[in-house]
Amino acid sequence: MAINFEATEKAHFITLTGDVDLYQAEQLKQEIFDVLAAHPDIVHLCIDLSKVSYLDSSGIGVLVVLFSRLKKNGKRFSLCGIGQDIKPVFNTSMLDKFFPIFPSRTDVS
Repeated sequence: MAINFEATEKAHFITLTGDVDLYQAEQLKQEIFDVLAAHPDIVHLCIDLSKVSYLDSSGIGVLVVLFSRLKKNGKRFSLCGIGQDIKPVFNTSMLDKFFPIFPSRTDVS
């Protein structure tokens, strides 16, 4: 798993690549919290999942923690680029109703 951070006019993006599972979840959470600490000006954080091939409940847990933390601090959180490999995880758990989700980065507002 790898993460890439990019700031744009629309939002700050973190693109995840690879598998997001039990073995990477804690590292992922820490790396994203480090990004948030280094960039306190973030108003809208969007996690780009277009390069994620596998996502388990531990990965979902990290996303829920991020959503809650950002919302508590008056900031926006969204997801984009959910591919066919991981879309069933969101549909089955009804998290597609919980998270703001955009089809791609260009659709993020």
